[in-house]
Amino acid sequence: MKNKSGKFTFAPADFIPFRDMKAIARVRQIKREDITKHRNPDFRITVVPDAEVEFLWITDMFFRIKEAMEAGQSLVMIMPNPWPGYAKLARMLILVELNPRYIAPFVVRYGVKRAPQHAKGRVSP
Repeated sequence: MKNKSGKFTFAPADFIPFRDMKAIARVRQIKREDITKHRNPDFRITVVPDAEVEFLWITDMFFRIKEAMEAGQSLVMIMPNPWPGYAKLARMLILVELNPRYIAPFVVRYGVKRAPQHAKGRVSP
């Protein structure tokens, strides 16, 4: 958005609830080579090409489910909805005959709140 001086000033879209411009400015200054660095050594950040995200996500879910089954433990997964990758994951689980009794999925719908007129366009938490 342009301010009165005609210069561009970044601002998040109106429907984005996070409005802390100081925090946004700080994060926008992170250099590409520093994006995976974090002050907490236990917090690992990995950057992968877009084309690999789906494969990594599906295989991660598959092996979590498989390990829980092999250990005789339940697995609770909170997953976004909808996502076409779930069909691929289901196919993998069917092929290796994993028992679904170990899975307790919770599918979360993201989107704009269906709220009263005064709350138009707010993003769901």
